[in-house]
Amino acid sequence: MENDKKSNIALILGIAIPLVVIILVAIFAYIPRTSINPKYDFLYYFRDYTNQYCVSDGVYTVAKGKIKISDNTLPNAPKGSECRYDLETDPPKIYRYDAGKGGHYQISFEDAQKLTLDNNVISPDGLSVRRGDYYNAGIFEIFGGTNRNYNQINLVNNSGDTKPIEIGTSNYYDFIFIGWVI
Repeated sequence: MENDKKSNIALILGIAIPLVVIILVAIFAYIPRTSINPKYDFLYYFRDYTNQYCVSDGVYTVAKGKIKISDNTLPNAPKGSECRYDLETDPPKIYRYDAGKGGHYQISFEDAQKLTLDNNVISPDGLSVRRGDYYNAGIFEIFGGTNRNYNQINLVNNSGDTKPIEIGTSNYYDFIFIGWVI
């Protein structure tokens, strides 16, 4: 009788210990280690291939904390080029990501010029904006990390934790970061 109790305890422990380990691994894998709470808004726009702006480094730049239209407009487009030279009258739409509300909205170029910007890739609170990446997480994602994709924009802290953000379009490939609102 005493021998049956010992074998029952061994059986229970033999089943319980692996289950507890699996549950703990799942908890640590799926619950974020730190929460990402951004303090700074940022501005962005989308590269627009339909307008064919003739610029080499992007339509907008930040100089001395203010947004401006790029000086790098290519003055001599190849003959027959479909480039348009109307950046002054028809620049791409600018969007502001609101860190407090977690949403975004369009702002005018004139309103963007009133803001003080920092075009450093890392915000003053240590976050960066990145397009998602993809890597093979193996058979079990809980052992290989998270499986991100390109169709997502993330806020990323210095320890690699990410927070997906909504930017209002599926045009993730053409997302262009302008700067942090200071």
